[in-house]
Amino acid sequence: MKRNRLPKGVVLLFVNSLLMSMGFYALIPYLAYYITENLLFTPFIAGMVLMVRQFSQQGTTFFFGAIGDIFGYKMIISLGLFIRGVGFLMFAIATSIPGLLLAAIVSGLGGSLFEPASKAALTELTPLDERRRVFSIDKIIKNIGMVGAALAGAMLIEFPFYYLCFVSGGLFIIGGILTYFILPDINIHTDTPSFKQMLRTVIKDRFFVIFTCLMTGYWFMFIQLYLTIPIYAEELTGTPKIVSGLYFTFAALIIFIQYPIQSLIKNTQNAVCFGMMLMGFGLVTIGITANIAIFFIGFLLFAIGVMVAEPAIYDLTALSSQEGMTSSYFGFFYFSMAIGGGLSQGIGGWLLQTGKVIGIPSLLWYICGIVALLSISGLYWLFKYQRKAHLSCSNTSFN
Repeated sequence: MKRNRLPKGVVLLFVNSLLMSMGFYALIPYLAYYITENLLFTPFIAGMVLMVRQFSQQGTTFFFGAIGDIFGYKMIISLGLFIRGVGFLMFAIATSIPGLLLAAIVSGLGGSLFEPASKAALTELTPLDERRRVFSIDKIIKNIGMVGAALAGAMLIEFPFYYLCFVSGGLFIIGGILTYFILPDINIHTDTPSFKQMLRTVIKDRFFVIFTCLMTGYWFMFIQLYLTIPIYAEELTGTPKIVSGLYFTFAALIIFIQYPIQSLIKNTQNAVCFGMMLMGFGLVTIGITANIAIFFIGFLLFAIGVMVAEPAIYDLTALSSQEGMTSSYFGFFYFSMAIGGGLSQGIGGWLLQTGKVIGIPSLLWYICGIVALLSISGLYWLFKYQRKAHLSCSNTSFN
């Protein structure tokens, strides 16, 4: 089947994804180390800084997503990238707790500006039948950026930390400049509602609100990739080098097999459920034995699950959105990441340690499996309900 050429705005957004991924992963994985080893603060302070950054981003995305729908995506993306760049540059001079928290808040707010607006722009610029493919390509490009960031970070870590901040912040600022001058203005062709009307519309969308709540399960499992999975892998192997190997493996898998997997998917709703099932099964497999070979089998299942589920999740979010409110819907959707990711970071490590203390070392991984099962059950009910209501009161079309 012949593929249509994508608009130049989509290509620019792909470039942004590459720059954002490289800028983010070149700095954030090393930030906790810098805070504890160079500034000599406790791990609790490092964790608090990271939590503040995440919450200031995902906790405010609906507000800034609505602003994107009102004032246009181009300006909001540009502004957000520039603010994120400034926030990362602030880490270069922050040596106190208030300074670190301020840098975290600024960088997080920048992300809350560009994240929903970027997804909305990608949605609006892409033909309906091409969206899932485009979201898959976007995922691949982000992971190419992750690999590039790992290589850049490995080189720059030998230099003073502010070099890392300058490079990472500079990549976001470059993205903001490119967006301002190259990204076309996106016309929604609809009367823009007020912020209050947007909020009321989203909250009244029962299907989407329940879908967002159920997606906290997805993010609870996904964020294990950045916390407990590396900790557990290091415990199994006795070397911290396994962590970079894990991230490289994860990124390489997505780069090489994301697109072939996506081409096999015919039903978006089924893809979300099946992908989350693979993620849950993979996490349980990771924890059932202290065998590194079994660990990598589970990790492979988890990675494939992410590749199946995530593009379909974004596709469903785009399909659910009302005309002229795409950024608002993506902004509201990211509440699920704020809650699910926050819980994952907040109790994931605690469950890992508590399981050892009470004699159930696989406690965390069993809970991840239960979370997957509950989420999939809820999605099955929700999709069944949506199909029944489709003929009478649906304002969304699903493939």
